[in-house]
Amino acid sequence: EESGSKNSRSLTELSEWKHRMEVLILECEASVQAKKAERASKSLKGLTPQEEEQLGQLTAEVNDPSSAHEAAKTASSKFQAELGEREARLENFLRKRLHALEMEAAGVSQEEAPERAEEA
Repeated sequence: EESGSKNSRSLTELSEWKHRMEVLILECEASVQAKKAERASKSLKGLTPQEEEQLGQLTAEVNDPSSAHEAAKTASSKFQAELGEREARLENFLRKRLHALEMEAAGVSQEEAPERAEEA
């Protein structure tokens, strides 16, 4: 009799445990279905004030890079123009320096160069 009542108690406990697990599984399945429906929805209704604020911040972050991109393009154009000016000055300097070196190699001083050019 004692083992029979033990078995009966064990069976009752297992039955209760099975019932609790079935309830938990049903709750989880309902939660999963609700989340799937929420993700499939294009609507934003039901957002908490905190979620709406977070959505606003994220939207601002998404829109901000376009203005940052424009600022970067402007800065890039400015730097390109400055680089062009520097390259032109450098080229002018190097051209004069090359001419002076060519004249020096030819044995003509810078003072004599205009005279030689007139003679030619």
